[in-house]
Amino acid sequence: MPDARAFLQGWAARFFRNKDAVLRQTVDVAEGDGWITVKYPHKEVRAIILPDLTEMDPASLQGKGEHLVVVTLNTERNVEAVVKKWDALARHPSLSFYFVNPWSDGKWALNPRLHDQVSDARSLRQGLLSLFAMVPALDEREIAERLHGAGGQSPRGHEG
Repeated sequence: MPDARAFLQGWAARFFRNKDAVLRQTVDVAEGDGWITVKYPHKEVRAIILPDLTEMDPASLQGKGEHLVVVTLNTERNVEAVVKKWDALARHPSLSFYFVNPWSDGKWALNPRLHDQVSDARSLRQGLLSLFAMVPALDEREIAERLHGAGGQSPRGHEG
């Protein structure tokens, strides 16, 4: 999904820039192919853009003290990938996920380590699907249609 990755990266860059519009604590925002780094006076956040989490290798998400955020699309397939890789993801102390629908104003966040500490492992899948359901879901067909059929229209609410 190279088109989805580039589109999602554009959304994420606007999101991180707009997120700090009031407090203005961002020192710098840098972008590369599939990543964004946001520097604040007290921390650095590295966002990795992964539209399809089935391709994610939890071992590659090792940070060097920075906060890691994986930005992904709000698909049931991505939620299932997180459930499948949960044990490895929950070991990362500074890892978070943003599940987004860039064509709505919807997103939800997940910190696997924190979630693992406060939730029951038997209800993990059900709990994540409940969070997933709060944001309009996407599927492969809809993503392809929106990216190609509408020329990758700018996501609502995050014009830059």
